[in-house]
Amino acid sequence: SPFTSIETAVCTGITDRMPSGEGTVFPLNTDTVYVWTKLIGATDTTEIKHVWYHGDQEIATVELPVRSPSWRTWSYKSAIKDWAGNWEVKIEDAQGNILKSVKFTIASSSAGKTETVESPASDTSHAEPDSTR
Repeated sequence: SPFTSIETAVCTGITDRMPSGEGTVFPLNTDTVYVWTKLIGATDTTEIKHVWYHGDQEIATVELPVRSPSWRTWSYKSAIKDWAGNWEVKIEDAQGNILKSVKFTIASSSAGKTETVESPASDTSHAEPDSTR
């Protein structure tokens, strides 16, 4: 791996390019979950991938460029409240080697409460890249 250090976090927001609302279990009404990654040590421009899995199903692969020796980047899944259950995001280098993986859970509705979830039919993009400039 071209990186000497990799930090990652699962969170509900990004503030000043840093994660906010970090956690491993998020309530069902959470709208967007971000996977934030900080990479140290790249000596050349490269890329990483965030591969999002819901259970065993691959939902999305987001390619994120890495353009300096200290780089923060992230991807996210919106409308995640329609996808209760266990998630894993694998962070891969340009060659497809897994550098790290993070797991999180979207809690299903608590017993005895009725949750109405409206799923927009047009939600076809499950992760959108949003990298720092």
